[in-house]
Amino acid sequence: MSAQTYAQDAVETAKQYLTTNAQKQKLSQSDIGELITSSAYLSPTTGWYHVYFNQGYQSIDVYNRLMNVVIKDGQVAYMTHNFIPDLIATKSTALSKTLLTPAEALQRAAAHLSLPVVAPARLQELSVAKLVGQLECSLNLELQLCA
Repeated sequence: MSAQTYAQDAVETAKQYLTTNAQKQKLSQSDIGELITSSAYLSPTTGWYHVYFNQGYQSIDVYNRLMNVVIKDGQVAYMTHNFIPDLIATKSTALSKTLLTPAEALQRAAAHLSLPVVAPARLQELSVAKLVGQLECSLNLELQLCA
């Protein structure tokens, strides 16, 4: 078997362990289903496999939420993580309070940098004007008129 096959086996062993021990690790099945494999390798020094996961939400890494699983002789010997338990349930309550529209994000960024804040209606006008300008330029490119 190749090293890649062994690493894939280690990842599957880690996932099986997590599925079986989800409650003990304070993880939901959706947390486990959203795992993003960061790396998996065999340590030449110890002969142990190290599998690293990032917590995911809708296939996007959750910043700085990591898991380390060590597999020795085909069994999980050690694991630790700092995942947000049951992220989907948390998302629907606490995380929804932090969601911003693109316009709100721009306004907050501008305010933080002490730049003039543009009203949301004006942002939309600028966006539409830019889109129209790009469309006109696109059409003119076909005629070789756009600079």
